[in-house]
Amino acid sequence: MRTQIHGSRHSTNIIQSPATVAVGQALRTLRTARGIGLRRLAAKLELRAQVLSNWETAKRIPPITVVAQLLGALQADSATTHRILDQARHASDPAFVDLDHWDHATLASHYEQLATHVFAWAPTLIPDPLRTPEHDLYLLNHPVSDIGHADAPSLLAPARRNNLADRERHYTFLVGDAALRACPPQLRTDQLGNLERLATKPNITLLIVPADVCPPGLISAFTLYSDHTVALAIALHHYRASTYLADRDTLAAYQRVTHKLRHHGVDLQDIDETPLRPTDGTTQSPDAAETP
Repeated sequence: MRTQIHGSRHSTNIIQSPATVAVGQALRTLRTARGIGLRRLAAKLELRAQVLSNWETAKRIPPITVVAQLLGALQADSATTHRILDQARHASDPAFVDLDHWDHATLASHYEQLATHVFAWAPTLIPDPLRTPEHDLYLLNHPVSDIGHADAPSLLAPARRNNLADRERHYTFLVGDAALRACPPQLRTDQLGNLERLATKPNITLLIVPADVCPPGLISAFTLYSDHTVALAIALHHYRASTYLADRDTLAAYQRVTHKLRHHGVDLQDIDETPLRPTDGTTQSPDAAETP
């Protein structure tokens, strides 16, 4: 295993299977929810604490029999046990479809912590970390939203916004101009102001891709997580699930797509904002707007 130290960030430059990351994250979440320390749990199962730590951080794949023992020691309910054991059975697979909305929200956050570069392509909706809390609330309460499904990413949104302040991690956001226009008119001025503010941060690159370059629907939204020059995983987020892919050919293909999209991206100030902002320069109250 090749190891590099860059500042305070420890980089292993290995590709971890998405299911392995999901299992490790789930085990750690269960342990902390029970208020059990890592060393205490390791001692109870007669394991070395470092071994358990490696499983929780997805540096190693735990045997499925040991996963079952851990779930028993953590008193996981039957549904949780079934789900995590199913993930463990696919730990060596390079592709993983996560149907649990809480898991895929925490899995995305975990990959973000592993990465030194997060590249997000958002053709039709402004990415979660860039949205204002008011914009989040609007989407959460929209008539077609599934509140139970949307709760998980919404609860993690503050932490993900805080992650943007980590200057050791670089973010590249490519946003389709259709996403700017999809923002509710009554929130648009504040949302554009937030984007302009974030675009000045040294670790954030924000570019707008015109629809004539990449029409909405041509390339679906995705997030690419990389550790320096090594791509870790690609995440494709759907309405009720997320697909994580980590095979090298797929990662290489998405890396090529990111280069093409970035080549065609333009700065936010270069976009014609005349149809974006209210003509009188005011922000309409959300209560005054019609629900689409």
